[in-house]
Amino acid sequence: MAIAILMAGVQGVLIPLVQDLSRTREVDERLLAPIGVFGVSAGRIVAGAVHAATAGLVAGPAMIILMHGVGLGDVVPRWLLLLPLIVLCGLLSAAFGLTLGTKVQPRFSGLLFAVVLGPMMLFGCAYYPWAQLSAIGPFQYLFLLNPLTFISEAMRLAVTPEGPHMPVPLLLLGLFGYLAFFTVVGARSFEKRTIL
Repeated sequence: MAIAILMAGVQGVLIPLVQDLSRTREVDERLLAPIGVFGVSAGRIVAGAVHAATAGLVAGPAMIILMHGVGLGDVVPRWLLLLPLIVLCGLLSAAFGLTLGTKVQPRFSGLLFAVVLGPMMLFGCAYYPWAQLSAIGPFQYLFLLNPLTFISEAMRLAVTPEGPHMPVPLLLLGLFGYLAFFTVVGARSFEKRTIL
């Protein structure tokens, strides 16, 4: 579910951004709107977050059924926790997509999925809980450099709260910290790439 949110958020921003920054420069029309460049980039993030949240809401029940069979009695998500976390994780993945999309030339956008997102999925705690990485000692904290770790742990906390997961204060600090970081960096990069 975390991978679906990350991929949909990144693709929801990256693919339209690559098209807008291509030779046709369609983004120039959007920049003529009566809002600032930050507003246009924030709109990109919100649109990507809608893609990501939709993917999370579709992928979540599908993954629960695939992983636990039709008898869903053993997995009861905390919906009041899951829904805001999906929105927050969607915003984070879209802000990350904006940052990637503005830092990389459009012709290299296809490589992002192999070079950046592939390793992120492997080292983003999507397949194992972060708490169980204590077996590798202090190297466990290197996984906190990956924003997917926080997305994975947020989904794990909301779907299987009885399982091992990251402490909630650290989780929220990581989610909000990466969201603020990628929003600022992505908006600045967007402004540099679009204002000629």
